[in-house]
Amino acid sequence: MKLVACLLLLATVSGKTEPIRLEVSPRTTFAPVTVRAKVTIEPNESNKAICLNYKAITEDGDEGEESGDCKTIDGLRAPKTFWFEVPITAGGHYYFQASLGQGGAWFESKTVDVTIIPKF
Repeated sequence: MKLVACLLLLATVSGKTEPIRLEVSPRTTFAPVTVRAKVTIEPNESNKAICLNYKAITEDGDEGEESGDCKTIDGLRAPKTFWFEVPITAGGHYYFQASLGQGGAWFESKTVDVTIIPKF
């Protein structure tokens, strides 16, 4: 009986999902490229906005301006998956961040690094 209770507890704990997940493809490639980002969220009444922001650090070490795209979403009725496409022409190290929030307050985020090799 104790074994069954432990297994049920383990299944419940390990079954917990993250409020936001970010997958970016490709992670390393040559410029120019269109980077595709898949953002998956768990439905929640607090979810009112989702953003994908990205910033480049060029080979010279200069930080580029942060760019991004935000969408208004409808809490529990929002789709679970959002797709973003980002065309990139310059080589460098890019930071992609997906954020989930409401009214300008971001309460969940995930970050992924992408390396774009410059065209010679």
